[in-house]
Amino acid sequence: MNVLRDTHRALVPGGLLLDFHPISPPWPRVVARSGELGELRYQQFLDDLRATEGGMAETVRLGLFEPVASRTHEIAEHYDDPDDLLETWSNDEEEWMSVELERRLRSTAGPVDVVERLVFRLYRRLDVS
Repeated sequence: MNVLRDTHRALVPGGLLLDFHPISPPWPRVVARSGELGELRYQQFLDDLRATEGGMAETVRLGLFEPVASRTHEIAEHYDDPDDLLETWSNDEEEWMSVELERRLRSTAGPVDVVERLVFRLYRRLDVS
């Protein structure tokens, strides 16, 4: 919430703020030439996402920002090979990948994509008395 208040102070009156982030569910899908291999899932992400969206909703409730427009789009993050994807999405802190998905990736050759849905929300800074 402090970051959003700081952002409000930094914007000129009527200035615009673009907020964009993944939406889950649906979870990001891993797709190869052979078809869909599975989903990337991390339950803690949902809690973090809800908290972030709650903070933005609070700024609207407090009259700091007003919503202007909202759109959702799917984007694809391209990886030249499964090893690149494994390196990016596998770490000890966040377990996004199931054992089954990792097994499918390791038996796949060629490029793979992670396809996820993002929301883009535009807000206008309001003057606070």
